[in-house]
Amino acid sequence: LRELAADTSLGLEIIGKEDRLYDMAHFDAQTGLPNRHEFEDRLRLTIAQADSKGECVAILAVGIDRLRHIRDGLGSHAGDQAIRTVAKHLSASIGEGDTVARIVMDAFGIILSGIETNLQTAKVVDRLLKDFPHILKIQEDEYALNVHIGSALYPQDGEEVTQLTKNAELAMHHAPVATVDTPLAFFSEGMEERVRG
Repeated sequence: LRELAADTSLGLEIIGKEDRLYDMAHFDAQTGLPNRHEFEDRLRLTIAQADSKGECVAILAVGIDRLRHIRDGLGSHAGDQAIRTVAKHLSASIGEGDTVARIVMDAFGIILSGIETNLQTAKVVDRLLKDFPHILKIQEDEYALNVHIGSALYPQDGEEVTQLTKNAELAMHHAPVATVDTPLAFFSEGMEERVRG
């Protein structure tokens, strides 16, 4: 019995280590959200499901300005607090079955299934921005968070995961940075040329 218990304990320990390694490879340590790798895996799956139903998929890239300023000025603890606040709000604002991920240090990716038009995307963005924590109070100081959002639509703006994500991020960099008004840009073919120019 002792040998069986030891074998069982060892097996559980190995499973626990495998689970931790999986989490480290697929999820962001600060927020618990999917990381870029997991985001792209989920986008691939969502696209496959959309194809089977004849539907479209919207991808949002959400950039948050001033997070780096908070980290540099107040330290990593304050920076983590700020990023977790934003992550919690975005996660609570999307529909069931959709995905929010932290794709880079100061940006999130969002997968929206069943979206057919830019107008529908804009309505979701309005919901995301409602009650968004534009002003964060950290250590008795207030910090304004500026948001800019880019959108790409599958299959119109690309049929491959990497290209779609890149196009959403490209649109994000063209979006007006704002604290109140809708800071949204939709991907268009001329964006890459304007960046190069």
